[in-house]
Amino acid sequence: MLKIDNLYTCYGNIEALKGVSLEIGQGEIVAIIGANGAGKSTMLNTISGVLHPKQGKIEFIGKRIDNLPAHAVVERGISQAPEGRRIFPQLTVIENLEMGAYSRNFKFQISNFKSELEKVFAYFPILKERLKQLGGTLSGGEQQMLAIARALMAHPKMLLLDEPSLGLAPMMVRKIFEIIKRINQEGMTILLVEQNAHAALKLANRGYVMETGRVVMYDDASALLKNPQLRAAYLGEG
Repeated sequence: MLKIDNLYTCYGNIEALKGVSLEIGQGEIVAIIGANGAGKSTMLNTISGVLHPKQGKIEFIGKRIDNLPAHAVVERGISQAPEGRRIFPQLTVIENLEMGAYSRNFKFQISNFKSELEKVFAYFPILKERLKQLGGTLSGGEQQMLAIARALMAHPKMLLLDEPSLGLAPMMVRKIFEIIKRINQEGMTILLVEQNAHAALKLANRGYVMETGRVVMYDDASALLKNPQLRAAYLGEG
């Protein structure tokens, strides 16, 4: 479904991605794990068109997207819930969700917006209770739910999730990951970036490990969880 080949992305003269290649099949959850500065968020932002690569290519459902602006990538069917949520704090919950659907045409919004909302509320019922509340007044967990829900309102074929557990209490992390699993079970392909390696790999079908802009390891998630090198580096085990 998504194929990335020999990708280089730079910030000025600094190479943040250095020849990264990976693939994601339809219906999979693929996790990208690694420490801060490994290039994980740069990878997602390059896929979504926020950044453009210096070299390499990205194909989505057989068509190149690495030269497209971000809004066109959303229209092709890729939506992102960014690191740090980045909801609109001065807009209400319903206004944030409306912004998620902004790329859909006017005819769609009139005829199907309410049904799309109900699908989102099935995953996140608390948001239905908070419709008129300003996004900035929600708890951290509720803001993360809103960020994912806003991304889903674009009706994507693939969902990019950047550090959905960041700053959340363990109980809320479990809840968010249960919802992500349900979204995937209902047909959504997901690329998940996480520092919480154990939680990500327990959820994923496959995983890639990144260090300093490169993929240094990849395998089935179950195999990575058993890998002694990875367990020592990312799971705190000697």
